[in-house]
Amino acid sequence: MILATYENGKLIYRGRVGTGFTEAMRKSILAQLEKRPLDKPAFASVPRDIARRARWVNPELVAEVTYSEVTPDGSLRHPSFQGMREDKRADQVVMETPKTVASAATANLDPAMGKEIARAVGVTLTHPDKLMYPGTAVTKATLAAYYAAVAEKMLPHIQDRPLSLVRDTNGDLQQTFFQKHKLPGMPKAIHDGQLEKMSGKESRILWVDDLAGLIAGVQMNVLQFQGLGKPSPAARLAAQDNLRHRPRRGPGLW
Repeated sequence: MILATYENGKLIYRGRVGTGFTEAMRKSILAQLEKRPLDKPAFASVPRDIARRARWVNPELVAEVTYSEVTPDGSLRHPSFQGMREDKRADQVVMETPKTVASAATANLDPAMGKEIARAVGVTLTHPDKLMYPGTAVTKATLAAYYAAVAEKMLPHIQDRPLSLVRDTNGDLQQTFFQKHKLPGMPKAIHDGQLEKMSGKESRILWVDDLAGLIAGVQMNVLQFQGLGKPSPAARLAAQDNLRHRPRRGPGLW
């Protein structure tokens, strides 16, 4: 789904979003979009490769999308669909800028506690004072404390699910990459195994099952834990010791 915001009365292209939808959401949104066909794009400008494949609609629907940052060309990096906003008109949608309140939200997260929790679950945080998000006060230790605070609510959504890890290479969010398979030196708390699909085919996957796995992700500069679809009773995780584990159902993706 193509995204846009208004700027000085013009509709500005902000990239595309393809994650965060359930199948029911996709069908519902598609039905709404198909009622609003448009011959030409309403955008001030659209990348040529996007324009060639797009089906244009009147920009009347509003969606809420989270993202990690805005790229130099104005697109959203790692956008994730959160839901439709029927309480807001399309012409009211503008780019939101971070507010100081957001950084204040981390004030109650104690980095010292994050270091203690990491040690308690068996994860060594190297450079615990390293900033994870430029322009914020969020360090590795702060993020560890955050995951400890939200683990009870977060884990049921990603526990024992195949994961794609979004990692940062140099700390400035300019070079991120997806990791779906084990690499040398990875913490043991992030498990490696095989996913047996209903088709009978298998693929190598990663998963976590506890707080240690989340904090191990912090050590690896993981910015996002993305679930690869919903678990199925027919899908099984095969650990390296050949033990079989059946993923549990969950209400959605984290």
